Amino acid sequence: MAASLKINGVEVLDSANSGAAAQMSTALQGGVAALFLEDANKNGKSDVGLAYSTTFIAWTDAFISATQPAFVDMTARRNVLYRFGRRGAAPVLVPVAATASAHSEEPPR
Repeated sequence: MAASLKINGVEVLDSANSGAAAQMSTALQGGVAALFLEDANKNGKSDVGLAYSTTFIAWTDAFISATQPAFVDMTARRNVLYRFGRRGAAPVLVPVAATASAHSEEPPR
């Protein structure tokens, strides 16, 4: 598969949720227009794959801890696209450069 999306270093795209198997799935009717991430089986780890689906929409099992304030790195083809975190009570989505310094920042409080 040519596409890549990593959440905190875990590849979340695979054939079942966004590749050849997804395109051939009758439940997805030929492809995925939206992909949702959640810990579908509630086991505290990312198992990826296709958790469930509906027309053009897929859900994959991806765990993102929410117990401590922290950044979530969303990476596509080795470039950090966005870092999601919290600043007080407000969520923030910050575009960052793919550099070592981008990975060493402390999350905002």
